[in-house]
Order: sequence, then structure tokens, then C-alpha cells
Amino acid sequence: ITSDPRDPHYGQSVTLRCQVTGDCDPRDVAVKWLKGEKPLEKGEGAEKRITEKDGSVSCSLQITATALDYGRSYSCTVTHKGRTLRKNHYLQLPDKAPTLSAITVRPERPVSGKEAVFTVTISGFTPDIREKWYKDFSTFPRDAVTTSDPEIGQDFLFTRSTSLRFIPQGSDHEALLRCEVTHTSTKKFQEQKYKLLLSGGTSTSAEEHRSLYTQDSGHVKSPVKLRGIRCLTETPR
Repeated sequence: ITSDPRDPHYGQSVTLRCQVTGDCDPRDVAVKWLKGEKPLEKGEGAEKRITEKDGSVSCSLQITATALDYGRSYSCTVTHKGRTLRKNHYLQLPDKAPTLSAITVRPERPVSGKEAVFTVTISGFTPDIREKWYKDFSTFPRDAVTTSDPEIGQDFLFTRSTSLRFIPQGSDHEALLRCEVTHTSTKKFQEQKYKLLLSGGTSTSAEEHRSLYTQDSGHVKSPVKLRGIRCLTETPR
């Protein structure tokens, strides 16, 4: 099977051709195209076979390359007198790492004690990706995360969304939420961050508020603050 062009781009029209030759009557030859194991009909790009002057049979398949074709095979099968031959072809499509949107929040200003939804749109990628959500350095459980099925976008690549649902508490005020996405084929890692600022009610619980005071003096204890990490090794290796 030949491909025209040989190294297609996503969204580009691609023609696959297969020439069937042999000492047989072309009328006795049945030709079928498959995507994976699914037969393709004429309306799906499979063109009518053409009998050449030399007696060979020329058949073609025209497709538009999308992320659905990444790593997938197209096949041409020929059946003659009960015997079937098959040729496979894989499109030479490039890997594409995803692009992440900023984290959107509903409601726009989360409230302590009420459910909030945090969503990231992941677009422009080829299979496969892995998503994880964190609060500071703690991973959220799987049942808190909803991921949509991938769809083909206008760029002919995959797009999907991942959403985190949880009920923030007062102690979560100013916590850092992170959505981490890894593209398995390119090993590329990306993330989006969101600083959680709660409204409505206090940002700390009553018990936490009491813990800010010393037992003896009643004065407020200064909250712990961290400065940036500084590397003391001059030329680390």
C-alpha cells in the first residue's frame, strides 16, 4: 500500500493505493478496505476499483488524517476463489503534545463548605495522556475527578476536559490546586495552577482560630512562613 503524501499532516487529505496483480480474472477478485478490523464502505472513502489495461486491479482509499488515525492501521484485503490476502499500512503521523487552558472555576469565587468545580480543557494532542489533580502535594482521589471522552477538534487533533469536584473547607484557604498532564509518547509534562481564595464565612475554622493563641499570654502566634529554597552548591551535578 502506498500513501500520497507519504508523511501527511493532521487535517490533510491522504490517498492510499493498492495494486492487485496476478494470473486471474479481475472480475473474480473481491477487494475490501478496513480501518483496524472495521470494513469501510464507498461513502467512507473507499473508491471503486479500476481494472487496468494489463489486467491488474487498482483500488484506492481517500481519508482525512486525524488523531483517530494515530497508531491505527488501514488494510486492503483481496479475496479470490476462497483465498484472502491482506496488506496493512500505518500512516506516518507525528506526535503532538497537548495545550492546557487556564483553570476555570464554578462558582467563580468558591465558598467554604460548598462544592466547587475546577476545569481544564486539554486540546491539540495525539494519544495518550494522563491527568492528575493535586491540592498542594496531596493527590485527589479518582472519584473526585471527571474526564470527558476525547473528541476531534477543529485542528483534527483530540480535545477533552478534566474536572475536579470537591468541597473546600476553611483550612483550604490559599491552598494551591494543580492539574498535571503527562503526554505518554513525548514524555512532555505540563501543569496549570490555581490559588484557592475562599469567600463567604471565615477562612479558618473556630478550632483553628483558637490554636493561633498561646495558652499563657493569649497573644496571637505568628503563622509559619516559608521563603524560597536556595541552592548552596555552586555547581550541582
